[in-house]
Amino acid sequence: MQQSPKGYKAGSFPGVSAGTFAQYAAVTQESLVDYEAGFKTTLFDRKVTLNGGVFYYDYKNKQLRAKIVDPFFNALDGLVNVPKSRVKGAELELSARVVEGLTVSAAATYIDAKVRHYQGIVGSVANEVGLFDPIRGDFSGARLPFSPKWQSSLSADYSLPLGGVNLTMGTTISSQSKSLGVLAITNADKDLYEVNGRTLVSARLGVEAPDGRWAVFGWGRNIFNKYYLTNTIQTYDTVVRYAGRPAEYGMTVRFKFQ
Repeated sequence: MQQSPKGYKAGSFPGVSAGTFAQYAAVTQESLVDYEAGFKTTLFDRKVTLNGGVFYYDYKNKQLRAKIVDPFFNALDGLVNVPKSRVKGAELELSARVVEGLTVSAAATYIDAKVRHYQGIVGSVANEVGLFDPIRGDFSGARLPFSPKWQSSLSADYSLPLGGVNLTMGTTISSQSKSLGVLAITNADKDLYEVNGRTLVSARLGVEAPDGRWAVFGWGRNIFNKYYLTNTIQTYDTVVRYAGRPAEYGMTVRFKFQ
């Protein structure tokens, strides 16, 4: 097990569309201690490489976007310090030259990212004079935003000498499980702010000079035009969902001048 030096993130101000100065309240410095252990190995006369590792990130005062309550404006977006949180997980990478010119690679990552201690805002209630008072909840055990439990990729690349050039082709399949756009502890909020999981496919086909001095590639990203979300947040009384990029196709021409 290896412990890295302690890392820091300076105190900051939130970048939100604010209706009151209370939303611009500064947060304090965030700190992190990173523990990691892993291995790297080659097998079968260097035709196969296998790398793996485990990690544990111990956060203090992690800066996250969350709700604050203003007496006049009700629940608003702001930046808060979560006193204690942690991220632990494991990753594995495999690459193999199956036959001459064909390389297959695979990778998988598991992440368990949770709040260890934080008393935050889950709602508000109007008091006897018509102003809003916060309702607090215990976020201990809540998932950290944008931390899908599973991420994986599978790719294959093939190169074939053909008529004085190299014909190259490849495809990549990448996927990740669902996550949350904000801190949430109620089932209603978890459904509302869910960032759906997705599996995307990209492909490429082209030719290049044997010495690598030039190359021409056609490529496609998200070739099956999968609809997916990248973020889900609430702005005042509106939930906003951001869609990922649709299918894209293009061409790349590359030259190396010597």
